[in-house]
Amino acid sequence: MQIPFYVINNIMIDGYFMNKLSQKEDRILLVRNKRLGYPSGKIEPLPYTLVISLLEEGYSETLKTTSKELRASEVLESIFYNPSIYMKNREKEVIEKTLSKMYGELYSRLLKLIKDASYEITWHNIELIEDQIIFNSVPDKIYTKLYLNDEKFKNEFLKLSY
Repeated sequence: MQIPFYVINNIMIDGYFMNKLSQKEDRILLVRNKRLGYPSGKIEPLPYTLVISLLEEGYSETLKTTSKELRASEVLESIFYNPSIYMKNREKEVIEKTLSKMYGELYSRLLKLIKDASYEITWHNIELIEDQIIFNSVPDKIYTKLYLNDEKFKNEFLKLSY
């Protein structure tokens, strides 16, 4: 099957799956470097203004991360018992905040670039082979990871395939 992409300068933005991800902040993963595609396809893209709105919504999600307050027991554990307990307890939060900050920076740059830009639409081959997404004849790690970890994306992908 072929899915549509909006092409702006040297990037492409998925014009189909943008509203079909479970986590809004993951929408930035659907932006990639420009590749040659086909000038037409059967699947209609989402309206460009909607794609921009969805990306703005994803950006807003990255800004919502808030700092968790330290409990008194965590402070005491880190001082008197084992300083690594604090980091262990907060490791997931640190990773999420780091990713959120990176995503936020990417969203910010992307939105400045695409808001009033002219674009063209191209279609690209995408298929599933043994739990791996193949994009333009090359295994694609991002789409594969979304397929394996995001139920909403997986269900939408499978609907398109049949």
